[in-house]
Parts: sequence; structure tokens; C-alpha cells
Amino acid sequence: MKTPMLSRRYVPTSLKISSDMIKVGKVQHPRPFEERMKDYRGTYKCSKCNKSHFSVVSYWELTEDQDPNMIEKIIGQEFSDQKISSRYEYYNRSMKTKILNRIDQLLTTEQKTVTPKTNQSPSNEDC
Repeated sequence: MKTPMLSRRYVPTSLKISSDMIKVGKVQHPRPFEERMKDYRGTYKCSKCNKSHFSVVSYWELTEDQDPNMIEKIIGQEFSDQKISSRYEYYNRSMKTKILNRIDQLLTTEQKTVTPKTNQSPSNEDC
């Protein structure tokens, strides 16, 4: 991404995000992942070329028993010193592998039926 984007499109006071950050997000059950991806495509657009610039590094399909809020809370607490801002779920990109490994660990501990998915919808091209 050549230019920073807003975490909430058309909200000038929202966080300016850049390629130095990763977002740890969640989709609440029963909302489909693909529906959330549409939201992301609309939000993360370059102010120069109006193209979406983001990629999904990994995602997990959770069972109804697994709590995405709990996982997000634990990640937020354990990596709080790497958060870009305490109000957001954006972290320093350098922590990507550690965060992904911790999510895997949390889900494996919680229940063994998690299916990790990787490299979905890459669109990280430059303008």
C-alpha cells in the first residue's frame, strides 16, 4: 500500500492504517466470512487509486462452541504492548507470526476441531 488508509472509510478521525500493521478481526457467528470480506473490500481502499489493498493471511472456521470474543480479548491482553492503539485491533506487523501461532494455540487448547485457512483473497498490489 502506497498511502495510509482509514480504518473506517469516510470517517476522518478514524485510525490511519498502513502496511506496517496487521488487523486481528473476527466474524460473529452465524455471519459468513465472505460477507465480512465485502465489508473489508469497501473499507480498505487506497485514497489514490480507489482499489482495495489488503490480504487475508489466515482465518479459522470456528465451531459454535468457540468464542471469537475470548480469543480477541486474550490476544489484545497478551500483545497489548504491540497494539497500534489501545482502542483498536491493529498490531505491529512484526508480530504477525507470533500472533498467528498464539491463535492456533488458543484454538487447539479450546477444541481440536478448528480448520485453519490460509492465503485467502490476496490483493496487496501497489497502486
